[in-house]
Amino acid sequence: MTRVITNDVIARKLFLPDPEECYRIIRQTRWPKEITWPYCGSKEVQKNGHTPKGAQKYHCKNCGKYFNDLTDTIFDHHKLPINEAFYII
Repeated sequence: MTRVITNDVIARKLFLPDPEECYRIIRQTRWPKEITWPYCGSKEVQKNGHTPKGAQKYHCKNCGKYFNDLTDTIFDHHKLPINEAFYII
């Protein structure tokens, strides 16, 4: 007889990717060499904490603007946790 997983917590751990791994994949895909600010193209950026959902935040030293791992991606302004969005895709 096959057992069905009914515990949502166990199912999430089995099937959803780790959120930190999702952000790492996004960074590696967007910026394979260096992190650059999407608007002014500056490579002079510094880490500036994390968003409440866990994305790395950055500050551009050239123009003074802020951005994060998800800025200008399909995940920008998403309502789902990043690992659930990755699972859906």
